[in-house]
Amino acid sequence: MKSLSRNRIPVLSVIVFLGSLTILNSYCHTAAAAPYRQKIHMKHIQLYDANGFGQPIVARSFLMPADWQVAGGVQWSTHYDPNQPAYFESFSAMSPDGRVSFDMLPAYSWIWFTDPGIRQMMLQTGNASRLASPLDATGVVQEYIIPNYRPGAVIVSVKPRPDLANALRQQLIKLGLGRLEANGCRVTLDFVEAQIAYTQNGVRYLESAVVQLFRSDFPSTGMQSFTASNLFLFKAPAAEWEENQLIYATAMRSMRQNPAWLKAINQFQKNMARIRQQGAVRRQQIMNQMYEEMRESQQESWEYRQESIDHVAREFSESIREVETYHDPSTGYDVELPQNYDYAFSNGLGEYIITNDPLYNPSQDQFGGNWHPLQAAP
Repeated sequence: MKSLSRNRIPVLSVIVFLGSLTILNSYCHTAAAAPYRQKIHMKHIQLYDANGFGQPIVARSFLMPADWQVAGGVQWSTHYDPNQPAYFESFSAMSPDGRVSFDMLPAYSWIWFTDPGIRQMMLQTGNASRLASPLDATGVVQEYIIPNYRPGAVIVSVKPRPDLANALRQQLIKLGLGRLEANGCRVTLDFVEAQIAYTQNGVRYLESAVVQLFRSDFPSTGMQSFTASNLFLFKAPAAEWEENQLIYATAMRSMRQNPAWLKAINQFQKNMARIRQQGAVRRQQIMNQMYEEMRESQQESWEYRQESIDHVAREFSESIREVETYHDPSTGYDVELPQNYDYAFSNGLGEYIITNDPLYNPSQDQFGGNWHPLQAAP
C-alpha cells in the first residue's frame, strides 16, 4: 500500500478530544515491571497554545526528567484553508545525550468514499490529498508513522487495547455520541500500543508507538472519516529499554489536557462549522471571545487546584495507573507520582524528586534549592 502523506484535515467533531482526556493516561502498564531507580528528579512541563486565543494558555502538562529538553505546543495556521486543520498539537522531549526521547506527533485525519465514482470526482476537482484508504490503528503505525517519521523501522509487537476503546465509548456517550449514532453514523474506536525497532548510527532502538483511532461511517453517503490522535512515541536504545520504562510510564500517567482549552477548542470548531455554512470566516474574533470566557470560568482553577477532578474519579484512576496523588502546598494543586516510591519532595517550582531512601535529603544533594516533603493526598 502507498504510504500516507502528512496532510491532515479536520473532519471530526472534537468530541473525541474531550473524551480522550483521561483515557490516554491508562495506556502504560510497564512501571511495575521496570527496575527501580534509587531516585528520580522530575519536572512539571507545561505546553502552551501561544496564539490561538489572544493570550498564551496552557494546553497540556506532564512530568519529565528535569534535565530533559522539551519543546512544542499548539501551532495555528497563519491562513485559512477549509481542507486543512486550523491547528495542531505536538511536542518533543529528549534526554541530555539524545539517546532517549518522548514525542507526540500531530493528529492525522483523512476520508474515504466507498463509491468509486465519488472518489474519481474528488480526484478531478483537485481534492485528492483528502483521500486515503481505510486503516485500523495498527495500519496507522505501519502506513503512516513508520514511512513519515521512522523510515526503515519494523513492527515487533502490537498490543490491542479494547478496554480503553470501551472506556472511551462510555465517556463519549456522556458527551452526545448517542445522538450522532442515532442519526445514522457508526463510530468505531481502536487503540493499540505497538513496539517498533530500527538501527540508528549503529545503535539498535526500540520504540513504543501509541495510536488512538476514531472512525466514523456514514452509510447514507458512503463516506468514512478517520482521525488518529494521541500519537505518542517513546524510544530508547534496546540495551537500555527496561531501565527507561519508568520515565515513559510517569510521563503518560501524568499527562493532562487543560479542560478549559479543550472546551474552547470544541466551541471554536462548532463556531467555525457554522460560519463555513454562512460563507464567512471570522476565526480570530471567535477565538478572542472564547479566550475571555475560558479565562474567567475555568483556567485559574485548573492550573492551581484541578478542582474538576473529583475524589471518586481520582481513586479509580490511581488504581489503573499505579500512581499516588500528593498535595503540594507550595503550588496549591495535586500531582500524581509513581507509587513505586515511598518518599516525594517538591521545591515549589514544578520539580519533584521521588525516592525509596528514608535518609535522603534533596536540599543537601547537587540539586540545591529549598525542598520539602510531600504528603499523600487524603
